[in-house]
Formats: sequence, structure tokens, C-alpha cells
Amino acid sequence: MRWPELPSVYSYYGSIGIILNAYFQSRAQAIDAFGKDGWQTLWDAAAHRVYGGARQVIETL
Repeated sequence: MRWPELPSVYSYYGSIGIILNAYFQSRAQAIDAFGKDGWQTLWDAAAHRVYGGARQVIETL
């Protein structure tokens, strides 16, 4: 499910104790859904990051 406002509310909800989890098959999928700035906002606001992709994407590691 796409929630276009997710990048703008992700940090706010976390700050009031509402834990959100977002899962993407790839960084490209997230950029497609939210744009490069939206993806960066989500990535920067994430308290925990779990990466399950291939080793080829070194900048994500």
C-alpha cells in the first residue's frame, strides 16, 4: 500500500511513540514510490534499518 504522506509523517509519529515500519524490495522501489527526497527522508528518520538485499548495493551497507 502506498501512503504518499509517509515520508513527512514518519519521524513525527516515531516521536510520539507510534512505531511505523516500512519495507521495500529495493532502494529503487522506494525512490519510485516516494521520490529521491522522500526516500532520503524515510532513511534518515528510521531508528532501525534492516537490509536484506544483495551485496552489490554497497552504498546501502
